[in-house]
Amino acid sequence: MGSTQIDDVVKVTASFQWDDTEEFQNVFHVSHKGTAGVSDNLFHAEVEDWLESAYTTLLAYLSTKLDFASITTYNVTQDRPMYQTAWPTLTQGSDAGDPLPTQCAALVSMPTGVKKVVGKKYVPGATETNSISGGSLSAAFKTALANFAAVIIADWVSGVITVRAGTYNTITAVFNDVVSALIDDLFRTQRRRVQGVGQ
Repeated sequence: MGSTQIDDVVKVTASFQWDDTEEFQNVFHVSHKGTAGVSDNLFHAEVEDWLESAYTTLLAYLSTKLDFASITTYNVTQDRPMYQTAWPTLTQGSDAGDPLPTQCAALVSMPTGVKKVVGKKYVPGATETNSISGGSLSAAFKTALANFAAVIIADWVSGVITVRAGTYNTITAVFNDVVSALIDDLFRTQRRRVQGVGQ
């Protein structure tokens, strides 16, 4: 495999299986903001650790029907695939309660410093116990989502590697750091997308 250079933009696809029938994906863009280029396998390994740290904050609120399937990295700057691996340790959610309908998702918005440029993540797999008052998120689940967003927003630093999350405009090839987070009070409907595309 190749190497990931400073300021390279990498597309990261976190994939999940729902009850062995449907696939969900959260797509992130990150940039290597460290001090030296590194091999793809080392950068991918840090991306794995970053995602596991983020999604571990949500495990208690995600259904046992939601399986953690794979993590895929693609170097957008160099226009080439990197790796696809299973999640290192996460296997499924830990809430055995009745799940919400599969189109329901929590919405985490992550603004950048640029007007109207906002990263959005629809988090699937919540259970009915996390939905109160006609579709509002429970306070505990909102706190967990805030903790999730805090991990995503903060630089993930390990040696010469720094993983930084942001948004990426494929037309202008501009990467903008995400700098804050907003947790929507209501569950939202997640629009189905083509595999490998979208949030």
